[in-house]
Amino acid sequence: MQTETINRAKKIDESLEIITKIEDVVGVPLTESRRALQVAGEYVMSDSMFVEQMVQAMTEAAGFAIETGHDDLASDAIQNVTDLETLVSDDE
Repeated sequence: MQTETINRAKKIDESLEIITKIEDVVGVPLTESRRALQVAGEYVMSDSMFVEQMVQAMTEAAGFAIETGHDDLASDAIQNVTDLETLVSDDE
């Protein structure tokens, strides 16, 4: 259980790094993505809420990256969600 929590915390940190990169490039704060990460952290022990919030954060960030022509960053955000699915299924 402790390893699962640590891995999920690492995933939140990775997600924050991606959001920060997108914010730096486009010059706009992604408040909704950051809020979703905050909520994910509060629900790190609940599979469904954790995944829901992480997906919300990354899809919003990916959408904003695509909108502003930064497809590489959008790809990073989507890959992060794919990795999250693997992490959660490994936890089960």
